[in-house]
Amino acid sequence: MSIFHSLNLGDALFNWQPDAVQTYIDSVWENGSQAWPASVTSLATKPPPNNATISLSWEHLIYAYLVENSLAYEIFGKVIREYVSGETLGPPDPQTANWLRLTEALFYRHPAATLSYAVESELRPDHRAVRRNAYYRMFGIDLNHGGADQQPYPYTRPASSNRDFVSVLEELLRELWVAIANLRNTSGANPTDDARIGEKALQLQDMLLLRRQGLMLIREEFFSVVTMGWFEYSLDFASTIVTSLNADAPSPATRLAKIAHRVQMPIPRFAHEYLRMAGPLSRLIQLIESAPPWTTGGAQALYQAPIQADVLTVIDNWSRSTGRDLKSMRVLAIH
Repeated sequence: MSIFHSLNLGDALFNWQPDAVQTYIDSVWENGSQAWPASVTSLATKPPPNNATISLSWEHLIYAYLVENSLAYEIFGKVIREYVSGETLGPPDPQTANWLRLTEALFYRHPAATLSYAVESELRPDHRAVRRNAYYRMFGIDLNHGGADQQPYPYTRPASSNRDFVSVLEELLRELWVAIANLRNTSGANPTDDARIGEKALQLQDMLLLRRQGLMLIREEFFSVVTMGWFEYSLDFASTIVTSLNADAPSPATRLAKIAHRVQMPIPRFAHEYLRMAGPLSRLIQLIESAPPWTTGGAQALYQAPIQADVLTVIDNWSRSTGRDLKSMRVLAIH
């Protein structure tokens, strides 16, 4: 869940003014930026607006990557353009008009340099390129879509990145599936390999922490998860923008598909999978990254409660979205 879910305000959040939302975002940053991934025990001196409860952490960068893969940012950008430049979507009601104002002001223009989530400058003027650069550095992968012209999106592709992230993550998920499937196995051979689970978790931890040396990527991560969290929040219930576009449906991905249809935009085939596993994979990666160095003895923390449900959600949705069955039998290397 995004930092906006912790407010428990529903549509009332969209009645706030942009500076109030900015104050809340800044408060989250002040509470968590210097302590992440350690737990935060005290609130910042700057109070949040309207006595709202401050979230003390934010999602991992992988959350933003998955939400952005759903094309939500591009689809809602088209929605705002249609509303502000024409009348094809009809006149917005007052609350929808405020959502449009808030969203355009917060996430589709250059923020003031003093704001916590400001990452743009003369040196890197394109926030889309900033996010893509961060995704590639941390995970060694690009988004599943290019620019509006259907061409690859231009951004600085760094020489140093975690290009093995996906392959190591998939190996870990395969081992976690074996472990979960055999949790109740009380007789016969048990193929669970805690040593290999610990080894793969340590590999992921090492490569992720390498990218964070000197607090690298922490502001880019915050900027990305706050931006994508706003759109996930807007899709997570029958919000004012969803109902205004006659797009209410049983799931966020179906709501997004209806909104895309209204503005004649495509939606990725696996948007449902991306949105479903964004939160669970974020929690799993945060656990891997923030724990003490992984060993065989700690491996069970990655496949027993409370993380087990998240792991299963990730395995199912990752398998569907990539076409690689993580529940297939482990292939043993022969040396």
